[in-house]
Amino acid sequence: MTIRVAFCSDALVIWGAERSLLEIVQATPGFKADILAHPDSPLLGVPDLAASGVAMAPRFTRGSGGIRKAPWLLVADVILACLYSIPLAVRLRTYDAVVCFGTWELLQVLPAAKMARRPCVLDLHETFAGSLGNRALRLLVGLCDGVIATSSDLATGLPESRVRIVGRPVRLIPAKVVKPRRAGAPLRLSMLGQVTPHKRVLEVAKICALMAPNSVELRVTGLSAPTASSEYEKCVRDVAKEHPEVVDVRERTTDVAAELAAADCLINASVHEAFGRTVVEAMQAGLLPIVVGDSGASEIVRRHGVGRVIREVSDLPRLLHELRALTADEWNVIRGEARAVGAQYAPSHVVPKYYQALTELISTDNRF
Repeated sequence: MTIRVAFCSDALVIWGAERSLLEIVQATPGFKADILAHPDSPLLGVPDLAASGVAMAPRFTRGSGGIRKAPWLLVADVILACLYSIPLAVRLRTYDAVVCFGTWELLQVLPAAKMARRPCVLDLHETFAGSLGNRALRLLVGLCDGVIATSSDLATGLPESRVRIVGRPVRLIPAKVVKPRRAGAPLRLSMLGQVTPHKRVLEVAKICALMAPNSVELRVTGLSAPTASSEYEKCVRDVAKEHPEVVDVRERTTDVAAELAAADCLINASVHEAFGRTVVEAMQAGLLPIVVGDSGASEIVRRHGVGRVIREVSDLPRLLHELRALTADEWNVIRGEARAVGAQYAPSHVVPKYYQALTELISTDNRF
């Protein structure tokens, strides 16, 4: 029997979570997955999916909500989301199960799934810093048939019986030659992804700029174009201008492999991180991941024992000094261990686990 699953997404940009979604919906025995996306979503323009039989259909949508909105705007969002859920419910009747790929989309997707009498599972890959957001999350989760979360850290406080922890599939980084470390050479560091305050890129750049000359080189990749840069990104650019021999900044790229091939370590300093895709990508490329604080990213490092976790950004200089002293043989061992762990997150390993978790969460429905 083939189970038809609708993945509902309001994403307007393709970041790591959406790249994982594109892997999840590929052909899997026993399942047929479609994506019902925001009408303006770039997901609708992905060319390879149509050939693999995945439907990329726009749906009526109200857009994402936000707990920081004014109360009357939140009420308006809820009312409009419920109204928009009616035509969505008609479409969901053609599926066996619904996965809501985003927490605030539940305002529309959950009522639609209830009206269509279809089980609804939340794919939880977002973090909530405030207590109000977490209370709202627990309320919404209580109305779902289950949750598939990217990390145990993210699922803290949720009922264990209704939660499954499954990492995200990460397509293996193409093998590229990584230049071996030379004794006494600067330690090559990389930071990938969005350059926003919660990623603490500026803090890391400032610390690297103050370290001893020729000890480290930091490359930051993921900035917006100069004309569209945020104030935070401009501050990062300023540090690079003041210390060009230490900090190099680049705009977002699709050639992740090339960026990682030029580094020894990847730094993830996010205040909160649902999963840590860049950590897995770094491991696949043979890099040593360095994670600051407790998050989904540090959970990956601790689970597999490959990489380093430090408490504060201020602990970086001491750790980088220790890593710079490692021998070439020690770096070769690190690269091999990292690649072995990174391979465990290949889609062929993770996607079956995802659908197994989904099957368990909807198994109380008599149709399965």
